[in-house]
Amino acid sequence: MSLAAFVAAPGRYVEREGWRPMLDVERQAASRFYDRLGELMGIRDRHTSYEHACQIVDDYEATNLRPNADTLELGDHLLRVLRDRLPWPVSNASGQIFASQINDSAVAHAVGLPGVNVPTRLLARAISGARRLVLPHLPAPTKPAFVPGQPAGPYTQGLRPLSDREALNARDTRKQDPRNVC
Repeated sequence: MSLAAFVAAPGRYVEREGWRPMLDVERQAASRFYDRLGELMGIRDRHTSYEHACQIVDDYEATNLRPNADTLELGDHLLRVLRDRLPWPVSNASGQIFASQINDSAVAHAVGLPGVNVPTRLLARAISGARRLVLPHLPAPTKPAFVPGQPAGPYTQGLRPLSDREALNARDTRKQDPRNVC
């Protein structure tokens, strides 16, 4: 399936849940980025456009998407991560919440998620709707969510942030590395 899923899934999520429709230039950028990454990885069969990536994913899912040991294990791991990260009052509903965000019953079934009940579906729609109404009126973030060289995400226990000097040295080293094509 190449890297088409990395183009299609986020794009579809943004189209469904985002505060505005994606621009054509954003679709093209996502498609070109993952096409280039696939080229650098030596993947021969790659998507040729955003629409082609979506078609590849749809065709693959139509013939291959069903529960199996691997997909069920993936779903189990994802649910454990969500349960650990969500606050106590909603952590027990992590399967419902995750399935409501996937918004695709075939995918949810393939990874062993429960069907979404009506209250969860209504709550998820209300939250998404409120988010779409509020986000356009908020100021754009002024600080990056990710800083290269700094610990981020759920696996940061025991890691220390790099000093400014270490972060700069790491960044300079990457620029000088001929394998770094970006």
